[in-house]
Amino acid sequence: MHKTSVTIAVVAPQEPFTFFGDFWEGVWSAAYELAPLGVQVNNILVESLDAELQAQSLEALLAASPDAIVLLPSESQRFDSLIERHARQGSPVVTVFNDAPLSGRALFVGPDYRVAGRLAGQMLESVLPPQGRVVALAGCRRNAHLEQQYGGFLEALRASLTPFTLTEYDTAEGLLAALNSAGFSFDGLYVGCSETPFLNEILRRVRRPARAVTFGLTDVTRPYLESGTLCAVIDSSRYYQGYLAMQKAYECVHARSLESRWVSIPTSVMLPAHATIEGQRASTYQVMETVLRQRTCQLQNYKQELDLANARLLRIAETDSVTGLLNRRRFDELVDEAVAGYNDGDSPVALLVLALDDAEGIAGLFGQRATEQAVQAVAAAIGAACRPDDILGRTGPAEFGLLLPQTPLALAQAVSDRIIESVSDARMAADPDLVFSVSVGLVWTPVHGRTGSELRSAALALPGKIEHFEELRKAG
Repeated sequence: MHKTSVTIAVVAPQEPFTFFGDFWEGVWSAAYELAPLGVQVNNILVESLDAELQAQSLEALLAASPDAIVLLPSESQRFDSLIERHARQGSPVVTVFNDAPLSGRALFVGPDYRVAGRLAGQMLESVLPPQGRVVALAGCRRNAHLEQQYGGFLEALRASLTPFTLTEYDTAEGLLAALNSAGFSFDGLYVGCSETPFLNEILRRVRRPARAVTFGLTDVTRPYLESGTLCAVIDSSRYYQGYLAMQKAYECVHARSLESRWVSIPTSVMLPAHATIEGQRASTYQVMETVLRQRTCQLQNYKQELDLANARLLRIAETDSVTGLLNRRRFDELVDEAVAGYNDGDSPVALLVLALDDAEGIAGLFGQRATEQAVQAVAAAIGAACRPDDILGRTGPAEFGLLLPQTPLALAQAVSDRIIESVSDARMAADPDLVFSVSVGLVWTPVHGRTGSELRSAALALPGKIEHFEELRKAG
């Protein structure tokens, strides 16, 4: 039964940053729509992304015990224990923006960071000169989301056909020191953490024409995008993060289980032309195109994986596990198809039947494993003597079939001669001195039958394959 009154506490910084204004606008839009359902919002404002103030707010909420909490955390792992305490009290916690869906959270609302990083890499790669030097600041705190984001960035660069060198900096201070050095230069700059307090100082030192990429269209990054210092900003809708976080928090109160713990927000590429309000509206179409490309790419990947899996299953179903040749079932099917396609006046469809001589003696002398080695060696020798269009299969423990489509009798005899010679050269590890031989028999259309079944029956009725072939040779 649904509760008639629901209280959702929202713990997040307030302005002056544009990001937080957009986020709160989304929160209040959702609150307005949820008000008829009895939803009340308890907004807990904290000054900037101050971890200590956020922790104090979460501690205080333990006593208030709201129905749900929306948290925009400053650090992804700092609040795990507090989040889990709220969850045990029955207050699900939804986190957003720079967090990751770790233990205790009901769910996470935010961008797919690996996709965002990949977009950054693709944008930077598209403007890099050959043999360019890329400088990267992975993130100011190396949080889980920054690691995923940087991983996507590296994936895009590694897939690039443009050669480059990469220099990584662990801290913003280290990058700033390099930028202040005389003669320091680069062809591409990646700044993975847009909320670093050093971002403004870093971007002020970027010389144009610039090839720099960062994340989040904020009060800090917007002027640099407008001026062209940044060639791109990878951005996601903060409004929808706030809006969906509220919607999902309400859903968590009433849902017994959630289908997913991750609600993904589309990620867009903001270019200098999009820095204005009109440009941002125009970029909405690009957001949808990006999402469509992502979904299409995912579907293509799924299809490729499915095709590969089906191909593997088909190979397993059609292949003899010892020799890698076609198994008897599949070989017989191909014989049936070849004979069914035969017409009077065509060259015959020939079927060679080959049996390893004294297979029982080899098994008795060396054992089952050595017999398999012998069969493998003979199979390889037969295959080496075949023509490209011939079809070879294992039709018994020590027997093989060779289908020769559209093959005159004299040519079939020549193929069998090559096989006999090739088999005599085969060796196995158990006894390198052992010389192999095979008994060979030949049947063909239309003399021995007009169906695959008739050809196979004729082959089985041969009095002795070696004797039969010697008689055939004399007759030929």
